[in-house]
Amino acid sequence: MLLRMKLFLLSGFLLSAEWASASVIIDGTRVVYPQKAREVTVQLHNTGETPSLVQSWVDEGDKDATPDSSSAPFIITPPISRIEAGSGQALRLTFTGRDLPSDRESLFWLNVLEVPPAPESAEDKNLMQLAFRSRLKIFYRPVGLAGRANLSSHSLECGFESENRVMSCTNPTPYHISVVKLELVHESGETDPVEKGLMFLPFATHDFEIGFKKDVRQGTKAVFTSINDFGGAVEASIDISQR
Repeated sequence: MLLRMKLFLLSGFLLSAEWASASVIIDGTRVVYPQKAREVTVQLHNTGETPSLVQSWVDEGDKDATPDSSSAPFIITPPISRIEAGSGQALRLTFTGRDLPSDRESLFWLNVLEVPPAPESAEDKNLMQLAFRSRLKIFYRPVGLAGRANLSSHSLECGFESENRVMSCTNPTPYHISVVKLELVHESGETDPVEKGLMFLPFATHDFEIGFKKDVRQGTKAVFTSINDFGGAVEASIDISQR
């Protein structure tokens, strides 16, 4: 059962993002679930001055999925918890079993919905309350995958088609690569931004339209800044082949 306030409160958050902020924070920027793990722990912390009620669930990529509608193969314990101000809560994430690809990672999403307590003072009865939902990627990682996940961006392969001014980049690895910045670095040292915020799926190709008028010549490099398992930034400089 999803907390009733969710839909209204999330809408309120979108309208009030400039002055509102969440109190409950999650350790880390992603969750890696090794196939052989019995469970994985995710730590929450309430940095606010009041208690917060938190509901957690996993979905398969549909941001509108609720705990009742999601069929993701994970159980979270506890699914609902009250976190006192200045305190924390450990969520235990357990894989319930399903036939998933053994040659690549599978992607799921962890949802953490925070609802603040109702105001006790009568003077606050007209105060708008806001709920905040955070979504983190969960990478289910089979055993025996080739390569190193934290260096997977170094294996990206890029080619430039001059006629259509399209750069195609392929991820030949079994890992998801979360890129926060992509830019082209020319031989002169000049840089041109291409993209912010994208994710390469395992064994997938992504096309980028190059809008600026500079030539993408031999020697130009695609520089990817990606995020590793620990939330750190990894930079990879990839030679671009001409097509």
